[in-house]
Amino acid sequence: LVEEMLPFEGRSDLCKASENLITISKSLSSVKNKMITEQSYKIVREENYGLINNFLPEIDIPFFEGDYDNWGTFKELFQLLIGNREIPDIQKMLFLKSKLRGDALRCIRHISIKGDNYQLAWSILEEEFSNNRFFISQSFKRLLYAPNTTSTVESIGELKAIVHENMQALNNVGLNAEEKFEALVTFIIEGKLDDKLIMDFELSLPTSKEIPKIKNLTEFLNHRHHILRARAMLSNDDKKENGAGSSNS
Repeated sequence: LVEEMLPFEGRSDLCKASENLITISKSLSSVKNKMITEQSYKIVREENYGLINNFLPEIDIPFFEGDYDNWGTFKELFQLLIGNREIPDIQKMLFLKSKLRGDALRCIRHISIKGDNYQLAWSILEEEFSNNRFFISQSFKRLLYAPNTTSTVESIGELKAIVHENMQALNNVGLNAEEKFEALVTFIIEGKLDDKLIMDFELSLPTSKEIPKIKNLTEFLNHRHHILRARAMLSNDDKKENGAGSSNS
């Protein structure tokens, strides 16, 4: 009846307005349904998470005192149980400091407990204790100097454990086969140097954490050899000159 009373143009505007209202209504309904779905998923997820937690034993993160050998395990457990959780950074910072002792705690003891400082504290620990060169050297040492194995269950089992543990550690470093071989050869040659040569070689590297290459070691040995040979020749010349002077007198 209303449409019959309106002119043709008015009827057209009324139809457009009705279509717009229908479109808006559908959009609002879609948004509402999406919000309900997301909320339901969140509730189910939280309920399931709580249910799973009820069945899981509580895992305690061991204290970290600054031992390189224990850094990998501590880092993995801390990130899994604390670092990757959606909790405020200030709580992560509190828990991090509560799990550090000795040298590890001294690294960040000057950092105040604030949420903004958590990432800074973690990066300092990473820089100090993430040392791939140490891990590689330790693995090579344990493999090369593993105890002799006898035909007993215990002895063979011990060797298997040493091989498995240290090969896994080498794989975790991320070197390819060629890089591992080069690192092994360098490690073996380093073992032939005396303490002074080892110290001088370490000082010749850009950083103490750098995994040295054979080229680094051969260049160092060549350089040291040239210096010592030149000094020896000069010393011999001085002796000859002194000997000649004594005979003339």
